[in-house]
Amino acid sequence: MQPAIALIGGLLFFKEKIQMRTLLTLGIAFVGVLIVGGGNVGLGRDVLIGNVLSLLSVFSVVFYLLIGQRNVKSINHWVYSFLVFFLAGLTMILFNLIASIPLAGYSSNDWMVFILLAIFPTGAHIIYNLLLNFVNTTTVSMSTLGNRLVLRYLQSSS
Repeated sequence: MQPAIALIGGLLFFKEKIQMRTLLTLGIAFVGVLIVGGGNVGLGRDVLIGNVLSLLSVFSVVFYLLIGQRNVKSINHWVYSFLVFFLAGLTMILFNLIASIPLAGYSSNDWMVFILLAIFPTGAHIIYNLLLNFVNTTTVSMSTLGNRLVLRYLQSSS
């Protein structure tokens, strides 16, 4: 759904033209959504809530990419990425303080996971922000779908 929503956002906010091959690719992706989503019908309230949260995350990512597409045209992608990461980190610190979640006292294994979660997704988002200088949000959004394939492969090989 993410590329389809990105396509609609690009059409509405940037007046982007839609190519036939893009529509064909999105049609194939939508069939996949129907297959996966159709398997969840009737599985209960928790599954429905999970699907709604997933859809909300899709809108969040597309909104992030659309904002990035507009901003990286006027400021350097490094500056834009720094500002985004700084504000995200500040938000997380404030959330932890308000919710009384400790900022220290974690195991070395936890800190290793935190560091890896800081490095790899950050690198990917810097690349996405750079790509927004050259391609539209729909294209970047479609490329993010490859993450799931790589992760699934890594899970199955371990």
